[in-house]
Amino acid sequence: MSDLDLTNKIIVLELLSRADFMLSNAQICDFFVSSGYAEYFTVQTLLNELKESDMILVDSSNNMTLYSLTDEGAATLKLFLDRITSAIKDDIEAFFTENQLAMKKHNSIKADYYPATGGGYLIHCRVTEDDMTVIDLTLHAGSEELAESICTNWRVRYDDVYASLIEILLR
Repeated sequence: MSDLDLTNKIIVLELLSRADFMLSNAQICDFFVSSGYAEYFTVQTLLNELKESDMILVDSSNNMTLYSLTDEGAATLKLFLDRITSAIKDDIEAFFTENQLAMKKHNSIKADYYPATGGGYLIHCRVTEDDMTVIDLTLHAGSEELAESICTNWRVRYDDVYASLIEILLR
């Protein structure tokens, strides 16, 4: 493994340790690509290698891939934290300062679907804030296309759905 690969892996571990929520694949890639540290495919390789070495946990549900730090990853980070220069630490800090709220909000909106026992698909939609469930809704759709459409639209319009439900229930 090259010094650059090791440094980039430590950067991934540091990103995950700084977040108080799981980071998505897109968010990690965004940091590396926007900062010029690595290209998309290099980041995918780094993430796969960190997963295989049990440094990170991967959750691939809800139509997105989310990552978190394992205890082994945290211990490794402690050993190699000096590999990250102060300039890189400043870039990480700036990334979180600029994006933390948006990233946290994006990751708190979840929608996934799976085949229903009697046919069709069940769609599980959920929004959480600070580990508290705001809304948890399960719907049935007759086709996979409808289920996919509902999942996609949930991410964009969950706040409209929530407001409408509250308004109807308070009448």
